[in-house]
Amino acid sequence: MKNTIIIGLIAIILLFAIGCAQQKYPDAGPKVEVSENIPVDETGAQQEETQETPDPNINPITKEPYYDIEEKRGYKTNITDFKELVRRASTIQSYKYNITDPGVTDKEYQFYVLGRFIKVGLPEQKKHKTGQVYDEIFMDRVTKTAFSHCSYRICPKPNLDKELEKVDYADYYINDPMEYLYKATNDKYVEEQMLGDQTTKVFNVKFEGKPAKIWLQEYYGFPIKIEVDNLDGTKRNIIFENMMVDATRRGEIDLPFNFTVSGEGDKHWIFWEHYLGEWPKKGQTLTPEMKAMLGL
Repeated sequence: MKNTIIIGLIAIILLFAIGCAQQKYPDAGPKVEVSENIPVDETGAQQEETQETPDPNINPITKEPYYDIEEKRGYKTNITDFKELVRRASTIQSYKYNITDPGVTDKEYQFYVLGRFIKVGLPEQKKHKTGQVYDEIFMDRVTKTAFSHCSYRICPKPNLDKELEKVDYADYYINDPMEYLYKATNDKYVEEQMLGDQTTKVFNVKFEGKPAKIWLQEYYGFPIKIEVDNLDGTKRNIIFENMMVDATRRGEIDLPFNFTVSGEGDKHWIFWEHYLGEWPKKGQTLTPEMKAMLGL
C-alpha cells in the first residue's frame, strides 16, 4: 500500500514538473511541420497561398515599366503583339530620322519632329524665282504653315538668312513614323530579324489596302522598314534610317531668332508661337530681350 502511494506521488510530481517546463520553455513541446512555400501565421497555422495582383504599370512579358524610354538599341524582348509595339511607339515625344519613300519621293529627306513643329532637311538645295536659295523647311502641323530657310551649310556667316519665304506645306510634308504605323492593319507576326544594328519584329500587314511587310524596332515599336506590294508587281520600300527617339531639342526645330517673312513688311518675330499669335500669353514674364523684340 505504501509503495502504491509513493509511486502515485512521484507521478504527480513528474507531471507538475513537465507542466512548469512547458510554460517556461514553450518551444520544448512537439514541433509542427510546415511547407517551406506556404506562409505561416503567428499561431503556426498554415495560410492559404494567394496570387499577386499584376502591376498595371509593368509589362507582364518584359517585366519593365511601360514608359521606359532609355536607349534600348538591340535590346531583346519577347513582344510579338503588334498593338503593344504601336502603343510603345505612341509614347515617343520626338524623332530624328532620314526617310526614303518611293511612293512620295525618290530622294532621302532628313526630319526633326517635336510634336506639332518639324524641320526638314532637303536632299538638295532649291531656289526661289527671286534667286533666294534654301535647303530646309520649317513646318507647323497645326496651322499647316511652312517656311523655307537657308541653313548654315550653304549660307555663309554672319549673313545667315533670317528672312523666310512661305512655301506650300503639302509640297514638303511627309507622314511621321506614327502616321505610317496607323496605316498598317490586319497584322500577323512572322519572325524576329536583325535589320542593320536593330533587332526587329516582322509582321505581315495590309498597308493602305495592299499586302505588305513591316519591320518594327522590338523595344520602342517604331517602323524601320515597310515593304509594300504594288499592283504592278514591284515593291515600294519605305526606309527609316538613323532613327533617334526623344532626342530632338526645341532649338533644332525653331525658326531663326528675330526672323522676318518675305512679303509681310518689316515686322520681326522671335519664334513660332510669336508669329502665330500664340505668344506672349497673359501673365507671361518677358525677358528684356523679348520686350525689345516686341517693341515694349
